[in-house]
Formats: sequence, C-alpha cells, structure tokens
Amino acid sequence: MPGEPVQTIGSLPPPLETAVEQAASRGNDPARCGYELSRNIVLAVREAKTLRPELVASYGVYLLEKHAKRLGSEVWAMYEQVAVALLQYGKGSHDADADAAESMRLAKEYHSLLSAQFPGSLRVRRLEGMMQEANGQLDAAMAQYDAILKEDANNIFAFRRQVMTRVMRVNELRMSGIEMR
Repeated sequence: MPGEPVQTIGSLPPPLETAVEQAASRGNDPARCGYELSRNIVLAVREAKTLRPELVASYGVYLLEKHAKRLGSEVWAMYEQVAVALLQYGKGSHDADADAAESMRLAKEYHSLLSAQFPGSLRVRRLEGMMQEANGQLDAAMAQYDAILKEDANNIFAFRRQVMTRVMRVNELRMSGIEMR
C-alpha cells in the first residue's frame, strides 16, 4: 500500500554503489560501518561479479576478524572471497612491502582454515595456486592448475588461472628482453 514501508526480501544487499556511498558517509571505516553494511558491500561485490579487491579486503577482513561466528555457514565463502581479494590487493598496493606482506599473511591464514575445513577441495587447491602465483612461483602454480584440470577438465576457474599464468610468463620474458614470436 502507498505510504507503507518497503519490506526487503531475505538478506539481499543494496546495490554496490549505494553501499559504497553509505560507507563513504561513515568515513569508509569498516568498524563505523558495522556488520550489516560491511557484509552488504562484500556481498554486493560478489553479486555484481566486479573486481574491487580493496573493498573486499578492507570490509571482508573486518567481518572475519570481528564477526566470523555471526556469518554462520557463509563464513567459508567469505574466507575464500577475501583471500582472493587479498592476493589481488597486495599486488596493487601502494605501500608494497608492508601491505603486500600483510595481505599475503592473511591470505595464507585463510587458506589454511579453508584447507582444514575442505581438504582436497579443488577450490582450495586453486587458491593455493593463486598464492604461488603471487609469490612468483609460476611453474608450481601451473602444475597446480594442471592437476585440477586433470581431475575436472571443465573447471573454468583453473583454466582461467592457467591463461593468466601464461600471460604473466610472457610478460616476464618481455621484461627480461627476450622477444616473443
């Protein structure tokens, strides 16, 4: 009816832009934004399938450090999403040494938790490959993705990581002065 408050269905997050605007009005501080808004931001990034590692790293780490139990079964997807974001964010960090090291430390911690919860999981193994990429261990990462694809030839995520690893190898060769034909 007109004039009545609009009810939301389930726990659908507001669109990403709206959530980011709300966070900006609170100084972009996850602690000031609290559980609901921080969770909405991370979920909105996931639902929009957009690349915003700085948002996921900041708000996701806050959620995992302060509200892990409150996330319930959603916590495992959050660990995975945040670990991936930390690996991406660490690469583009302006204060490369400190931020990248902390991002990698947290990514390893979250990987360990996921590995203990889901031993042998292809998704956890893909995350391990991404950590190897971040450490410059491209051969080890490629071997990890090859093993995943041997188990599941249709694993598009491992295939995409293989492509990215090959691109990184080509870029390394170009930077070292070796020409590609």
